[in-house]
This record gives sequence, C-alpha cells and structure tokens, in this order.
Amino acid sequence: MTNKGNPMLGARVPSEWIEQYQELAAARGCNLADIVRTALGEYLKTQGDMTSDSDLENRVSAIEEMIGDRGDITVIINRLHLLEIQLKELQDKISNLEGKKQPSETEEKPVTETKSVIDTKHWLTTGEAYEGAQKKGITQSLGTFKRWLHDASEKEKLPTTLQGIKLEANWEIRKKGNPRDNSLRWLRFN
Repeated sequence: MTNKGNPMLGARVPSEWIEQYQELAAARGCNLADIVRTALGEYLKTQGDMTSDSDLENRVSAIEEMIGDRGDITVIINRLHLLEIQLKELQDKISNLEGKKQPSETEEKPVTETKSVIDTKHWLTTGEAYEGAQKKGITQSLGTFKRWLHDASEKEKLPTTLQGIKLEANWEIRKKGNPRDNSLRWLRFN
C-alpha cells in the first residue's frame, strides 16, 4: 500500500507498546506504520456502527460505572425510558380508539391523560419505581437502586431506605419473572 500522498498522524505511546508493535511487525513481515494503520482502521470500523441494542446497553452500563453514584446520565436515560413507555401506552390507546371507532364518529378525542410515575394503584417496573424514588428524594444511581432490589429479592425484604419512601414489592411476581426482565411490574408506592 502506498501512502505518500496521505497526511501523517503522530502520537506518543508507552515504550512497551512500541516494543510490542515492532515484534508484531517483524512476525508479520511488515513495518511499524502498517501495524498502526491496520490497528487504527480496525478501531474505526468497530466504532462506526455501534447501534445495536446490546452495544448501546453495554455503552450505557460503562457510562453508569464511570459516573458511579452521581447518576446524572442514569436519570436522563431513565426518563427517556419512561417517555418511551408512555409513548407506547399512548400509541396503544390510539390504536384501541381507532379499532373501536363507530361509523358515526368523525373525529377522535385527543388523549389527554398520562400515567403518573408515582402510581399508587398500579405496579411499576424497576425503572418507573426508580423515577418515583428520585422524586421522593433518592439520589443514588439506577445501578445502586437495582443492587438494592437484587439484594432485597434474596431476603424478600426491601431496605429501610426504600421502605421509608413507601415502596413495596410483590415478591411473587418477582419470583415468577426473569430477574433481567426490565418490563416486569412488581413494585409500587403505597
């Protein structure tokens, strides 16, 4: 490959890397520049298409671990998740209205009701319960909140902090469901 007309890129790297790259180049019968170009090209390929759900979940988890208990990104992600749920519920209501529409009806009534995150009548997902817990003063990250719930599942008793904000759990629903199922509705505020 001839690279005479291409721009040059320079970077400082640890000396151990240089030794490893030189050994690799010698083993492959090429020069150090070929190894660096190949490595950069592969890196760009892997970073260019990271849109699958599992890739996004991995990236979100990595960000959550980096920010720890600050939870800034987690709050935003959780709110987006709740908006997605509310949008789905609205779409379902609209579909139901369209399906039940009588021939004499000429216009649809707008959907004005939205479900409150802190709902005392209905069971919530972990994400919805976390959003409600934040509104009640819980400042820990979603990861910490999930760990509390995981630990509580083993004992079938919520920690005092969560009992203090009137969160309750339906352990029967939790036991029957997959622990990794984020759509499982097993928590509520009383």
